Amino acid sequence: MKPITDLPQVIIEDSQSKWDAFCSAAKHANISLWDDSGFIEVLKRAFAFSNFIARSCTHNPALLAELVESGDLHRKYPTDHYTHKLKKFLSGLSELEKEAKLFSILRRFRLREMIRIAWRDLAGWADFSRTMADLSALADACINQALLLLYEWACQKYGIPSGDDGSQQFLVVLGMGKLGGGELNFSSDVDLIFAYPAAGQTRGVSEPISNKEFFMHLCRSLKKTIGFRTSEGLVFRVDMNLRSYGESGPLVMSFDAMEEDYQEQGGEWERYAWIKARSTSP
Repeated sequence: MKPITDLPQVIIEDSQSKWDAFCSAAKHANISLWDDSGFIEVLKRAFAFSNFIARSCTHNPALLAELVESGDLHRKYPTDHYTHKLKKFLSGLSELEKEAKLFSILRRFRLREMIRIAWRDLAGWADFSRTMADLSALADACINQALLLLYEWACQKYGIPSGDDGSQQFLVVLGMGKLGGGELNFSSDVDLIFAYPAAGQTRGVSEPISNKEFFMHLCRSLKKTIGFRTSEGLVFRVDMNLRSYGESGPLVMSFDAMEEDYQEQGGEWERYAWIKARSTSP
């Protein structure tokens, strides 16, 4: 790793200014700094090349302290780590707390992990392929765990979506583009397409609705939960333009309707992607 002193003077001065601001914030928060010159060198380098890291850590120095003390900055996560960790944070979250608490947990979780991923990338502790894999796994975990809760709450409100044979139906979220390829970068949107198995209606409530209505409600909730910007930021920007007819197309379609649409309107790569997705869906 190139020492901070070998960088251009303007970057050194900017890094020192950010470091001074962080030290002031840490002192105000009663957080002790680290007596480790090697780590401080890495920290200054991260500040020098990432306004996001410097700003986030100065705004909340306890977040960086927790990342250091936990050892997560140095740790290489297993593939399913984000899912298990976020699942634990969201366990026990009730519908009464739903929107505000869910929004906050997801955004704070995303911020912590994005700092960790960016830090490891800039410090040279993770190569480019690992950085992309971590970002993609983080997005997958946030989308999937949010969907599980939103689906449960939607079933409580609207009933359980069911096929003609009475089988329970679930939403299928297709990750396209960089997310689908596991190559997400720091500026990427998440390109999503939504589908559900078949027409039918909900059961278990006095006033059932169609499966189409149920999944429309669910998709709007998921899109808002992930993509809406609050005072704590957003989770990921959501792009739905890869679905049929882009923003003017239906938000969610049944498998049969989507297959028919791709046969009539889609390109060869879109038909291939849909066939692969359908063959692996639950």
